[in-house]
Amino acid sequence: MSTKNYNLPLCVGFIDYEKAFDSVEHFAIFDALRQININEKYVNILENIHQNATAKVHIDNMESELFPIKREVRQGDPISPKLFTAAIEMIFRKAELKHGLNIDGETLTNLRFADDVAQVTEDTKSMEEQLNNLNKISLESGLKMRKGKTKYTRLIL
Repeated sequence: MSTKNYNLPLCVGFIDYEKAFDSVEHFAIFDALRQININEKYVNILENIHQNATAKVHIDNMESELFPIKREVRQGDPISPKLFTAAIEMIFRKAELKHGLNIDGETLTNLRFADDVAQVTEDTKSMEEQLNNLNKISLESGLKMRKGKTKYTRLIL
Protein backbone atom coordinates (compact mmCIF):
# COMPACT_ATOMS: atom_id res chain seq x y z
CA MET A 1 0.00 0.00 0.00
CA SER A 2 1.29 3.50 -0.78
CA THR A 3 0.02 7.05 -0.96
CA LYS A 4 -0.39 6.29 -4.65
CA ASN A 5 -3.12 3.77 -3.77
CA TYR A 6 -4.94 6.52 -1.89
CA ASN A 7 -4.04 9.27 -4.38
CA LEU A 8 -2.61 11.44 -1.57
CA PRO A 9 0.11 14.09 -1.73
CA LEU A 10 3.01 13.45 0.64
CA CYS A 11 5.56 15.67 2.35
CA VAL A 12 8.10 14.07 4.71
CA GLY A 13 10.29 16.02 7.12
CA PHE A 14 13.30 14.53 8.87
CA ILE A 15 13.99 16.13 12.23
CA ASP A 16 17.51 16.10 13.59
CA TYR A 17 17.92 17.16 17.22
CA GLU A 18 21.33 18.50 18.21
CA LYS A 19 22.86 16.27 20.92
CA ALA A 20 19.39 15.04 21.81
CA PHE A 21 20.23 12.69 24.67
CA ASP A 22 22.68 15.21 26.17
CA SER A 23 20.30 18.16 25.94
CA VAL A 24 16.93 17.09 27.30
CA GLU A 25 16.15 18.93 30.54
CA HIS A 26 15.52 16.84 33.65
CA PHE A 27 12.31 18.71 34.48
CA ALA A 28 10.92 17.73 31.05
CA ILE A 29 11.60 14.06 31.73
CA PHE A 30 9.94 14.02 35.15
CA ASP A 31 6.99 16.16 34.07
CA ALA A 32 6.45 13.68 31.24
CA LEU A 33 6.56 10.67 33.58
CA ARG A 34 3.96 12.30 35.80
CA GLN A 35 1.73 13.14 32.85
CA ILE A 36 1.70 9.50 31.75
CA ASN A 37 0.82 8.47 35.33
CA ILE A 38 4.00 6.64 36.31
CA ASN A 39 3.81 5.80 40.02
CA GLU A 40 5.08 8.82 41.96
CA LYS A 41 7.34 6.59 44.07
CA TYR A 42 9.30 5.59 40.94
CA VAL A 43 9.35 9.12 39.57
CA ASN A 44 10.79 10.36 42.88
CA ILE A 45 13.51 7.69 42.85
CA LEU A 46 14.52 8.56 39.29
CA GLU A 47 14.33 12.27 40.07
CA ASN A 48 16.61 11.87 43.10
CA ILE A 49 19.14 9.91 41.08
CA HIS A 50 19.23 12.51 38.32
CA GLN A 51 18.85 15.69 40.34
CA ASN A 52 21.63 14.76 42.73
CA ALA A 53 24.03 14.03 39.88
CA THR A 54 27.16 16.14 39.83
CA ALA A 55 30.35 16.27 37.82
CA LYS A 56 33.74 17.91 37.86
CA VAL A 57 36.29 18.53 35.15
CA HIS A 58 39.94 17.41 35.31
CA ILE A 59 42.44 19.19 33.05
CA ASP A 60 46.13 18.45 33.57
CA ASN A 61 46.66 18.87 37.32
CA MET A 62 43.64 21.10 37.84
CA GLU A 63 40.19 20.09 38.99
CA SER A 64 36.98 22.12 38.92
CA GLU A 65 34.46 22.40 41.70
CA LEU A 66 31.52 20.00 41.60
CA PHE A 67 28.64 21.29 39.50
CA PRO A 68 25.09 19.94 39.13
CA ILE A 69 23.97 18.16 35.97
CA LYS A 70 20.55 19.58 35.02
CA ARG A 71 20.07 17.95 31.66
CA GLU A 72 20.78 14.72 29.77
CA VAL A 73 19.83 11.11 30.11
CA ARG A 74 22.69 9.01 31.40
CA GLN A 75 24.68 7.24 28.74
CA GLY A 76 24.64 3.47 29.12
CA ASP A 77 21.83 3.44 31.68
CA PRO A 78 19.21 0.92 30.48
CA ILE A 79 16.31 3.19 31.46
CA SER A 80 17.67 6.25 29.60
CA PRO A 81 16.01 5.52 26.23
CA LYS A 82 12.64 5.16 27.97
CA LEU A 83 13.12 8.44 29.84
CA PHE A 84 14.02 10.23 26.62
CA THR A 85 11.05 8.69 24.83
CA ALA A 86 8.69 9.91 27.57
CA ALA A 87 10.03 13.47 27.24
CA ILE A 88 9.80 13.52 23.45
CA GLU A 89 6.29 12.02 23.57
CA MET A 90 5.16 14.99 25.67
CA ILE A 91 6.69 17.41 23.16
CA PHE A 92 4.64 15.86 20.37
CA ARG A 93 1.48 15.82 22.51
CA LYS A 94 1.93 19.52 23.36
CA ALA A 95 2.41 20.30 19.67
CA GLU A 96 -1.14 19.06 18.99
CA LEU A 97 -0.26 18.13 15.43
CA LYS A 98 -3.27 18.64 13.22
CA HIS A 99 -1.80 17.99 9.80
CA GLY A 100 -0.88 14.55 8.60
CA LEU A 101 -2.04 11.86 6.27
CA ASN A 102 -5.54 10.56 6.78
CA ILE A 103 -5.56 6.90 5.84
CA ASP A 104 -8.72 4.92 6.44
CA GLY A 105 -9.85 7.34 9.16
CA GLU A 106 -6.54 7.39 11.04
CA THR A 107 -4.20 10.38 10.89
CA LEU A 108 -0.49 9.67 10.64
CA THR A 109 1.54 12.72 11.73
CA ASN A 110 4.96 11.25 12.42
CA LEU A 111 7.10 8.17 12.86
CA ARG A 112 9.58 8.10 15.75
CA PHE A 113 12.39 5.91 16.98
CA ALA A 114 14.44 7.35 19.85
CA ASP A 115 15.60 10.76 18.58
CA ASP A 116 14.89 10.02 14.90
CA VAL A 117 11.67 11.64 13.71
CA ALA A 118 9.99 11.58 10.32
CA GLN A 119 7.21 14.17 10.22
CA VAL A 120 4.42 13.58 7.68
CA THR A 121 2.04 16.10 6.11
CA GLU A 122 0.21 16.53 2.83
CA ASP A 123 1.86 19.82 1.83
CA THR A 124 4.93 21.98 2.44
CA LYS A 125 3.00 24.81 4.14
CA SER A 126 1.70 22.41 6.80
CA MET A 127 5.19 20.92 7.16
CA GLU A 128 6.77 24.33 7.77
CA GLU A 129 4.08 25.20 10.34
CA GLN A 130 4.56 21.91 12.18
CA LEU A 131 8.36 22.09 12.17
CA ASN A 132 8.26 25.66 13.54
CA ASN A 133 5.76 24.64 16.23
CA LEU A 134 7.75 21.54 17.18
CA ASN A 135 10.99 23.52 17.34
CA LYS A 136 9.43 26.07 19.70
CA ILE A 137 8.04 23.38 22.01
CA SER A 138 11.22 21.28 21.81
CA LEU A 139 13.35 24.25 22.91
CA GLU A 140 11.28 24.49 26.11
CA SER A 141 12.56 21.00 26.99
CA GLY A 142 16.15 21.71 26.00
CA LEU A 143 16.02 20.09 22.56
CA LYS A 144 17.20 22.11 19.59
CA MET A 145 16.53 21.15 15.99
CA ARG A 146 19.55 21.43 13.74
CA LYS A 147 18.52 23.86 11.02
CA GLY A 148 21.02 22.51 8.50
CA LYS A 149 20.08 18.87 9.06
CA THR A 150 16.33 19.12 9.63
CA LYS A 151 14.90 18.97 6.13
CA TYR A 152 11.75 18.05 4.33
CA THR A 153 10.84 16.93 0.86
CA ARG A 154 7.67 16.81 -1.18
CA LEU A 155 7.23 13.49 -2.89
CA ILE A 156 5.54 13.25 -6.24
CA LEU A 157 4.07 9.79 -6.72
